[in-house]
This record gives sequence, structure tokens and C-alpha cells, in this order.
Amino acid sequence: MARTSSIYQEEVIPSPLQQTWRNFSSYPVAMVGLWTIGILLVICLLAPVIAPYEPDSQKIDALLKQPSWHAEGEVEHFFGTDDLGRDVFSNAVARQDQQRGVAHDDSSFRNLLAAA
Repeated sequence: MARTSSIYQEEVIPSPLQQTWRNFSSYPVAMVGLWTIGILLVICLLAPVIAPYEPDSQKIDALLKQPSWHAEGEVEHFFGTDDLGRDVFSNAVARQDQQRGVAHDDSSFRNLLAAA
């Protein structure tokens, strides 16, 4: 009779972290969410490199410019400009980390209220 060194049928028992990752990665929606968060994190980290203008710089001659895909739009301001002449794309990229922080604080506050 052959003796085995393990009482389990599996050769290698996966760790809890490996089991969690296998379970998580088996759901396509969860993976899309993970990739989305990863891309947003990279954009946050590279915001100073990606944004073509300072988020607070104003151009008086570029008030309310249309986005670049509009017939009157320019490529210089990809998402256009706001009523103060600030580049909308630069503002969106630079403020993304703040927006994510506000959303996190809001959801944390709601969770605390729900638990109370």
C-alpha cells in the first residue's frame, strides 16, 4: 500500500489570497472595474505630464471655446474652455484625484450613517 504525505487530494493547496484572486478574476465585470480604477490611477499619477496647461491658468482670448470635435472647435483645447478661459481637459485631469477623494469621503460618510 502506497503511503502519501498529505491527507488532501490536491497536490498544492492555494493560499487564501490565490483563492480570492481566482474568485475575483472569474467575474468579467469585476475585472473591468479593476482595469478602470487602474487606468484612472495612472492618469492621476501622470496628470502633470498629460495636461497641456496649468489647471488654473486663464486665457482671456479663449473664453467658451468649443471642443475639438465641434465644427468651431480647435485642437489646441481638446475639450474646449470654460467661461473663465481655462482648459477643460487640463482641469478634468488635474482635479481627478480630488474628485475621487470627495466621492470616497461621501461614500464613507453614508456607510457610517447606515451603520448607525
